[in-house]
Amino acid sequence: LLWVTSANHATHEQEILPMAFGRPNCIWRRAAVDVLDRQNREYRVLFSSFSATVITAAVLSGLAISVLPECALRPGMRVLGEADGFDALPDCRIGIMRGQTSQPEIVDALARHIAESLDNISVPVSEETGSVDFAALAFAKMKRTKANQILPGW
Repeated sequence: LLWVTSANHATHEQEILPMAFGRPNCIWRRAAVDVLDRQNREYRVLFSSFSATVITAAVLSGLAISVLPECALRPGMRVLGEADGFDALPDCRIGIMRGQTSQPEIVDALARHIAESLDNISVPVSEETGSVDFAALAFAKMKRTKANQILPGW
């Protein structure tokens, strides 16, 4: 998980941080609140939504900061780090759970599409079967985004 703000605004410098979070029982929200509380940082929840699009729009517009996994970073976002006064957040994983089916090819295709739609996660495909190697995906080394990195805007 990463702290994110707009690359075009100084929202993260406000005395009382405006935050955009997922639903109240979201574990990413809980992790962020725990870090802010430990740091004695004042904040207010400006937006709370089930929609990642709403959270992203609030961040990009400079209305709030939030926490997102690396794969959800968008152009125009800036990653915040310790130099900005934001302690590290825990790592997170995103997974796909699947059941048994009589049409595994369709499920494989859908799972591959979902994994490929995560912008900066590459999906290892088995050359033998043409299917996604989910075990390899879970342990793949990914290029890590650094604090203060500004993602190019549109």
